[in-house]
Amino acid sequence: MTLQFTPEAIAFLFTTLISTSVAVTMLRRRRAPGSLAFAGLMLAVAEWTFFRALEAMAFEMSAKIFWAKLEYPGIVTVPIMWCWFTLEYSRHTQWLTRRNFALLWIIPTITVTLALTNEMHHLIWSSIVPGAVPGANLIYNHGLWFWIHVIYNYALMVVGTVELLRDVIRFPQLYRRQLSALLVGAALPWLGNVIYVIGLSPAQGLDLTPFAFTISGVIYALGVFRFQLLDIVPIARDALIENMMDGVLVLDAYDRVVDINPAAQQLIGTTTAAIGQPADIVFADYPALIAHYRDTKQAQAEVRVGRETPRYLDLRISALYDSRKHYTGRLIVLRDITAHKRTEAQNQALLDAIPDVVLRYRADGTCLAYNSVNHEGLVTAPDLFVGKTVTDVLPPDAGNLALHNIQQAIKTGKVQTYEYAQHIYGQEHYFQARMEVCAPDEVLAVVRDVTERKRIEAELRRINQRAQTQVEQIEELQAQVRDQALRNPLTGLFNRRYLTETLERELTRAARDARSLSVAIIEIDHREQIADTYGHTAGDQIAQALANILREQLRLVDIACHADQQFVMVLPGAGADIALHRAEQWRALFEATRTPFGETELVATISVGIAAFPFHGNTGAPLLRAAAQALAAAQDAGHNRIVVWQT
Repeated sequence: MTLQFTPEAIAFLFTTLISTSVAVTMLRRRRAPGSLAFAGLMLAVAEWTFFRALEAMAFEMSAKIFWAKLEYPGIVTVPIMWCWFTLEYSRHTQWLTRRNFALLWIIPTITVTLALTNEMHHLIWSSIVPGAVPGANLIYNHGLWFWIHVIYNYALMVVGTVELLRDVIRFPQLYRRQLSALLVGAALPWLGNVIYVIGLSPAQGLDLTPFAFTISGVIYALGVFRFQLLDIVPIARDALIENMMDGVLVLDAYDRVVDINPAAQQLIGTTTAAIGQPADIVFADYPALIAHYRDTKQAQAEVRVGRETPRYLDLRISALYDSRKHYTGRLIVLRDITAHKRTEAQNQALLDAIPDVVLRYRADGTCLAYNSVNHEGLVTAPDLFVGKTVTDVLPPDAGNLALHNIQQAIKTGKVQTYEYAQHIYGQEHYFQARMEVCAPDEVLAVVRDVTERKRIEAELRRINQRAQTQVEQIEELQAQVRDQALRNPLTGLFNRRYLTETLERELTRAARDARSLSVAIIEIDHREQIADTYGHTAGDQIAQALANILREQLRLVDIACHADQQFVMVLPGAGADIALHRAEQWRALFEATRTPFGETELVATISVGIAAFPFHGNTGAPLLRAAAQALAAAQDAGHNRIVVWQT
């Protein structure tokens, strides 16, 4: 088999390369509607042109016919994939079934079979005539089935082209650039095939159809990148815009309606006849809306329409620009939020019924919602808080504290509680705030006026303090009473009752620890004579002077008592010798003491009797008795003496 490169063969090979490249490009965007079908179309064209190039390169007539037969799988596939692509692109998915796809291949399969076996029946080529020179294109005279095949292919191409024309008619001016690319691409194969069939090819036997499909593929590939040809807009508009719950209108630069979906028609009470009409006419029932937004290119607001049965719409206006940034119109989106507003009103009523202040804040401290709360007969309007930050409506300290707790609640996810004070109507009010995350970057704050609670708490604290003071006073009085019951009122030393209670305890401790203990009984010598001479007051002062000396000489463990006319000293840990030594100190100090009394000074002496445990007694009574007998012996010996009891 002899092959020769000709300009025609090179052109077909170049076309094969371009078609393959377009197919690969489409496969990379396989998620776009129609991309797989279009890739199949381009691969079929590539198969067709590749074997057509081999046919052009073949020199022998038999080789040309062989390659011509192998072109037919691509030839019969092209119209099927074209039709399938347009149906997929137009979203007529009800026709895109496996059964229909299989049915479409019946005639093409027969055609390919007949082409491969043409010598047996001549239904595809009734005759084949060599070209004018060796290696030139063959002249194919077509048989009956070829024309059936042509009619079938044209029918498929008509279906695809009609779908595109319907899209052009159905969609507004705004989208026609994309559809124009499709129509131009569809017209070229028609033109190329008609030229070939009627014999007007520039070269004898040259079929321009594969060239036309390749040029269409290039146009579509450019459309993919420039006009988002296979993206969801505009063909997916039926699935999106038409079925949207929101109303959508498109106005051109002259404020004429160029597109409107059913939801918008229902909202504003119009029909598709509104397309092409000025916006002033379409919105004639809403003059306030027209006046406010006539020249607005960007807006977002809530508007109220209707009087007897008012409705609330969320209005969004966006400007539209072309690729050169030239203003081409506006997109208006309307959402009926009447039910939402009613729910908000109901929720607001519930909030207003709550005695506490309830607010919803963003992370930056902006108030999103607030309930109207009665403060001493005055209702605070939500407008004073909603849309403002806490630092705008609260004093600096309280505002910064609230903002800190808002951000801490969002950051940690934990409930934040704190208290703050604020002047309201000239009076100091105290508030307790509790903040908890209720949505992403939002907190719900419940603020309670605790002024009355604070007043009651302060009053209770005052009552408690008074009660505590009274209790302390009572305890002090009780201590004084107990002390008076245990002490001699004249000298302040313990009395006999205390002596009786403690002496036995100290003796028990001394016996347990095997320690000594001494008892000394002291009497002022001739106290009755002093009282008779100077009066009882003088006797009392002499007794107080002795009590002071004994108190000054006490160790921590010693016990000094004054009972009747006697002073009793209990000396734990002291034996008789130590007690004698200490008694001698007391005696000497007292003898040297001068007690002022009027214009004179009183001088007196003491006698002391000492008894020691356990030698002179194991219990209190025997021990005191022994010390008393020792005291009597000291007095009998002439007073101003110290005697230790001797058994």
